[in-house]
Amino acid sequence: MRTIKRSSQFKTDYKRELKGSHAKTLDADLRAAITLLASDSQLPEHYREHALTRNWGAAGDIHIHPDLVLIYAKPVDKGKGHKDLQILRLERIGSHSDLKL
Repeated sequence: MRTIKRSSQFKTDYKRELKGSHAKTLDADLRAAITLLASDSQLPEHYREHALTRNWGAAGDIHIHPDLVLIYAKPVDKGKGHKDLQILRLERIGSHSDLKL
C-alpha cells in the first residue's frame, strides 16, 4: 500500500468541497477511490481514469462523481531503490472548471 501525501492545494480544495454539493458522501467516496489508488488496484470503469497532459507531467485523474475530479500522481520508477515509489500524492480535487481542465 502506498503512503498518501496531500498537497497544500489539495487540502484547500478538500475544505471547499466539504461545503459543496457532495459534502454528505465526500469522505466515503474519496476514501474508496484513494484506497484503490494506494493499493494499485484496478479501478472500476466509472472512475474514468486517465493521464493528464500539459502542465501536469505524469499526473492522472479520476472522476469521484461526474463533476468531481481527483488529480493524483504516482512516482515513476527511475531506478532500483527509489524511495518515493511507494507514494500516492493527492494534488487537487474539484470540478473541471475549478481545476481548469
